[in-house]
Amino acid sequence: MKKSPIAVVALLIATLAYGAEDPQANIRADFDRAQAAVVSGNAGAILDSTYPGLVKQVGGPDAMRSVLTKNLDELEKRSISVVGTEIVSISQPVRAGAELHAVVRAKRTVKSPGGVQIQDTFVIAVSSDAGKKWTFVDGPQLTPKHIHALFPDFNSDLVLPKTEPPVIEKADR
Repeated sequence: MKKSPIAVVALLIATLAYGAEDPQANIRADFDRAQAAVVSGNAGAILDSTYPGLVKQVGGPDAMRSVLTKNLDELEKRSISVVGTEIVSISQPVRAGAELHAVVRAKRTVKSPGGVQIQDTFVIAVSSDAGKKWTFVDGPQLTPKHIHALFPDFNSDLVLPKTEPPVIEKADR
């Protein structure tokens, strides 16, 4: 069956329009981009994917870039690297004041001299533009006090999961 150029263009426009209105697809795309930055050790790209409220809390972009660079350098010195992160689930976004929040559960694979760790983790995904663009805050270390400071309008309908201890696969000697 031969497709007309008009039909192909219409299909492309419909696909792009749907993607812009599908917050979970946008969360997935932005999360994948953020995790690629972590794997490559790109502090600037990690900063771009970090929730602006956290960046402000740390002292602004320069202070956050400094923290990220220091942490990445420390991991490199210890021969530790994130080699990948796989999404397990994405919650439905909930309204929290002027923002949308969602939880992205994931399994993170970390390589170290002692072997490989599979870490159960999650991030809080945040959008201030109705779900078109998402930024992230790493979740497991957040306390209720941290959450309230970062998100004064936090919606308690967003359930933050408990994480399991990492599974460690020892390196062959």
